[in-house]
Amino acid sequence: MNSFARFTFSLLILSTMLCSDALAQSATSVNSAIGSTNNAMQKVFDFSKLNTKSVEYYIDYETALEEYNTLDGSPFLEDRTILADLYLPDGRYTPNVNIKYDLYNNEIIAWKNNKKKIILDLSDYSKIVGIGLDKNLVLEKSSLLEKDKFYEVLFKRDDFVFFKENIKVISNHTSQMPGLQHQKKKFTNKAKYHIQRGDNIYEFKLGEKHLDNIPDFKGVDIKKELKKVDMKKLKNESHFIQFFDKIFDYLVKPDPQGKLEEKSLRP
Repeated sequence: MNSFARFTFSLLILSTMLCSDALAQSATSVNSAIGSTNNAMQKVFDFSKLNTKSVEYYIDYETALEEYNTLDGSPFLEDRTILADLYLPDGRYTPNVNIKYDLYNNEIIAWKNNKKKIILDLSDYSKIVGIGLDKNLVLEKSSLLEKDKFYEVLFKRDDFVFFKENIKVISNHTSQMPGLQHQKKKFTNKAKYHIQRGDNIYEFKLGEKHLDNIPDFKGVDIKKELKKVDMKKLKNESHFIQFFDKIFDYLVKPDPQGKLEEKSLRP
């Protein structure tokens, strides 16, 4: 079996694997755990009760990851470990969990303390909030896009959400080392930007001219608005976050109820 075939096979396995202790937990659903909770006000959800993907077989996660070494780049949102709180839809959360988000397979690997790594059942989780070095990271789902995928929330207020879809694809990459030029497959970063406004969602590219595709900004002189808030350009994520924050209260149209209440990204 050649290296690419092995890699393809391992990706298939990686997308459905569990560690050994996860199999023992696979029959335990979050819903049953919620139903058996006597204290409805309980907020902390123990790591040992995290729901994992249920599969018929598993392999060691570290062994499967070795196949990623046959490619350049990384399949993860961050190649390093992210420390985060994992939230259930009912508001309970598991604090201080180590995770790595495999964007290529849409898998989140989680572990805490000395426990083995598990593959989360993403259907049971609603929000991931980074802490420590990743305190500005907020990942949420969108009911209007791909099910069980987490999107990076960059700005959120009332029913207006500016978020990023992080994507990893495999592309051909030509090595430029003198005398050793050859093609090798590589994980490449891609991103799509969206604005969700209530029940509507709009994809757009970063750049002031592309805001005209969004109803709130149609016909608005963006250059003029930038001058009003002492900004010169809109080219990257930070520019857009700053711009939306400054103009929101007077430029963005109110929601149907006429309420503009700021919602923190963090619980």
